[in-house]
Amino acid sequence: MYDWKTRIRYSELDSDAVLSIGALVNVFQDCANFDSEDHGVGLSFLMENKMAWILLGWEFDIRRLPTMGEHVVVSTMPYDFKGSFGYRNFVMSSQDGELLARADSMWMFANWETLRPLRIPEEIYGRYELEEAVFRADLRTKPQMEGLHDTETFRIMKQHLDTNQHVNNAQYVDFATQYLPKDCCVKRMCVQYRKQAFLGDEVHAHVGRDGAEFKVMLCNAEQEVYATFVFRIEDK
Repeated sequence: MYDWKTRIRYSELDSDAVLSIGALVNVFQDCANFDSEDHGVGLSFLMENKMAWILLGWEFDIRRLPTMGEHVVVSTMPYDFKGSFGYRNFVMSSQDGELLARADSMWMFANWETLRPLRIPEEIYGRYELEEAVFRADLRTKPQMEGLHDTETFRIMKQHLDTNQHVNNAQYVDFATQYLPKDCCVKRMCVQYRKQAFLGDEVHAHVGRDGAEFKVMLCNAEQEVYATFVFRIEDK
């Protein structure tokens, strides 16, 4: 297990002064990157070899979002590699060991230029020690997204891109969470990424609610899906 001790910053807070959902995604993503960096197969190694990890989906179980200045421990552990796919858990705990949030995730190893899948070489998967999964989610089944209504259209700008020159995983979450109802808290979030969005792309947002379940689907102008979100929400 790879552990990273950090502290919640003001820049990571939402309007309720707790860690935002988008910031939680970034913290988990950063932890995975630090794990790879410390094992010698981080960003520079991947870019030099024209390789990339493409996140296909993840599911979050959120117990409590930490507040300003709170010390937390963020942990991550890969638990399986199969062909072109890798599976990784994440956990955020308080300094006293309280479980705050956890996530399961599924990744595809790919050529950085073509984004086509590659078999994970032993040079990479051999650097990690596999551990038992602490949280498993169904990340392969596509959610039902019927009954949604159109909201707005916007374009991808430079600040939305990452080093792979497509929209970063956390940016999609920021796009989607802005449509959540006011005065609600997210207890669970399942995200599936279907298609890469690039600079200048037009994004169409579709949303809908069924009781405690809130859905968001982001598509292009041809209605091809970029990402889907299923939130389990509670009133504050």
